[in-house]
Amino acid sequence: MVSGYDKHPDPSDWRDWLEWLFVVVVLGGMVSCTVLTRAKSEPVAFSLIRVDDGDTIHLRGDPQGIRLVGFNAPESTQLRAKCEAELRMGKIAKARLKQILERASMIDLQPVACACRPGTEGTNRCNFGRRCAYLAADSVDVGAILIKDGLAEIYRCGKTRCPPVPRPWCR
Repeated sequence: MVSGYDKHPDPSDWRDWLEWLFVVVVLGGMVSCTVLTRAKSEPVAFSLIRVDDGDTIHLRGDPQGIRLVGFNAPESTQLRAKCEAELRMGKIAKARLKQILERASMIDLQPVACACRPGTEGTNRCNFGRRCAYLAADSVDVGAILIKDGLAEIYRCGKTRCPPVPRPWCR
């Protein structure tokens, strides 16, 4: 055949079967690598969490912060806030996240890859060295709660970079 591949291997030709077996093994390996690299959520006790602001937490004993993904909350420190309104909203968002987590009977953390250029994850050139994750309280994404409460904005990144950070609090 001129195209090089038939839809089905010729049962009498072992080379056709070997090619198909190779394709199945390679594709199967790619699928299992994808499944293995997508981390499952892990339960986390509230006592192990320090809330830094509405979209950043630290786990006790881990110096690297965790950027919660899917949303952006206002900054809660004078150093990072761009205006007084953001600082006020940031303190409210931080308190609300802490309240959500304190009241939850179950907290789940699901690590995900950060949207950074290859080779920069875990460095200051990617999310200030923070890891990335989704955080759920009683099976509800905390970002969705903060957005619903008007304390955060939807913020979705691509695979290797993010759009400008929304800061509607300073308008």
